[in-house]
Amino acid sequence: MLTGSFDSVSLPGLLQLLSAERRSGCLVLDAGALWLVEGDVVHAERGEAAGEEAVFALVEVAAGEFRFEEGEESAERTVAAPTEHLVLEAACRRDARKRAAAGDVPSDAVPAFAPVQGGAATPRFDTLQWKVLAAIDGRKNVGQLCEELRLPPPAVTGVIAGLLRAGVLELANG
Repeated sequence: MLTGSFDSVSLPGLLQLLSAERRSGCLVLDAGALWLVEGDVVHAERGEAAGEEAVFALVEVAAGEFRFEEGEESAERTVAAPTEHLVLEAACRRDARKRAAAGDVPSDAVPAFAPVQGGAATPRFDTLQWKVLAAIDGRKNVGQLCEELRLPPPAVTGVIAGLLRAGVLELANG
């Protein structure tokens, strides 16, 4: 049995370790539990939540103690994504929340492309930024973009806030 505290390791780091070692069992946390088969999370529970959303919720609240019970199996399979994907998605969601907190963009705001400044360097965009940029047409508001992209509002508003600060976007009169 592996035991420890989240003072010394993060949940994403622990999941990466268990994945790399292809461990199977139940990771019991103060806030819930995750079941792994050969390193992949196959089921997660936090309160009433289950599946990938439970994984993301557990990453956010991971504190206190944990124990990994080797060989414990779950009858349910609610997670299909590989552990690597879950860890990356959790990091993207955390970063999006931070960006959203740094700049509040209302859901009825209509983003549009800002005029290109002469001599400005070509910005570099990550995958999520490209996805949001591709959906912007100067007519859809932030709420509509969230629905179309099937992304949570904090993710979209965070990206838009960052692109507004960078001068790539401006808010059009909706």
